[in-house]
Amino acid sequence: TALGTNIDWQAGVWGSLQTLSYQGAPYGVRVLGYSVKTGELICNFTDSHCPYTTSQTVVDHGKIACLMLDGYVVAYDLLKGKVAWVSEQTYNTGGYPWGIWGAYSSASYGGNAILCEYDGVYACNWETGKISWVYKDTCVPFETPYTTGNGTGVNPFNTGVSIADGMIYTYNTEHTQTKPITRGWKLHCFNATDGKGIWNITTPMSPGAMADGYTTAGATDGYMYVFGKGKSATTVTAPDVGVPLGTGVLIKGTVLDISPAQPNTPCVSRESMTTQME
Repeated sequence: TALGTNIDWQAGVWGSLQTLSYQGAPYGVRVLGYSVKTGELICNFTDSHCPYTTSQTVVDHGKIACLMLDGYVVAYDLLKGKVAWVSEQTYNTGGYPWGIWGAYSSASYGGNAILCEYDGVYACNWETGKISWVYKDTCVPFETPYTTGNGTGVNPFNTGVSIADGMIYTYNTEHTQTKPITRGWKLHCFNATDGKGIWNITTPMSPGAMADGYTTAGATDGYMYVFGKGKSATTVTAPDVGVPLGTGVLIKGTVLDISPAQPNTPCVSRESMTTQME
């Protein structure tokens, strides 16, 4: 039997999911809840839903949630000992048939349980179970078998996420990678509140340590990259003599990127960030 555990310190509860199986065939789940302060068993009950994998267990808001084999995310109330909600089926967001294949990791942020799956990254509202947003990454045509409901190809997210300063960092990968790796896989940065993309860069990179506005990322090319707001320098020049009222003057200047990776190159707009990084 597989066992997934997590702790919600704010609610003071430790939650655990155990897959119930017979000779390898899953038939349900056991839900356990304990008090973090006393170790007292708060709840112990079973349910007919079968976890896709209990390693995707996430606990927050006094609940424990997990992706199930039927494509639903189910949350259990650890304080009341019952099912809290069953989400919209991930298939219904256009993820069929690949929405069922989830990563062995999960997170919680901004009132949402955040789960990575092969067709995208899903955020489920902790209070209602509604899908708040889905982040998908369109793939190079015919490069992968994974598609949305309308047949659009997408890159898989068989990994976890890192969250810092309200941004989610994750990358494209799958359970058993091919060599060479699939074209078009990237490192992604997107908003943790609404799932809107901020930037991405080709070559899958696993986010590492994050501090002081920077993140490290280990890439498949053998290098470690560091991403963050680059230092810049602004210069302004104008005529140093007086001119008659109403006479035009020329003011010139530069805004240059002076970060170590590309010193003294022109800065670009936020909208051009991804193109410039590539």
